Amino acid sequence: MGYTTVSTSMFHPDMQQTPENVAKVIEIAGWTAEEAAEAIDVATSNIESAVTGEYALLEREWKKLLDVAGRRAFDDGCDE
Repeated sequence: MGYTTVSTSMFHPDMQQTPENVAKVIEIAGWTAEEAAEAIDVATSNIESAVTGEYALLEREWKKLLDVAGRRAFDDGCDE
C-alpha cells in the first residue's frame, strides 16, 4: 500500500485556487505542507499561507502543485 506516480494529473489545470482547494489537493496527495512545498520548490510558509488564505500561490506554483499532486495515485495494494 502506498502512493505511486501516474502519467496524467487527476486535477484540472484550471481548478480555482482557494484555501479549501489547496488543502484538499495536499490532503489527496497525502502530503504535509513541507512535502508539498518541496515538491514544487517553494517555502513551506508559502503553502501554509495558501491553506489559510493569507496569501495565494503564484499561478505557476499553483499549476505545478495541481500537476505533481494530481499525478500521485493511492495504491491500495489490491491486485485482484
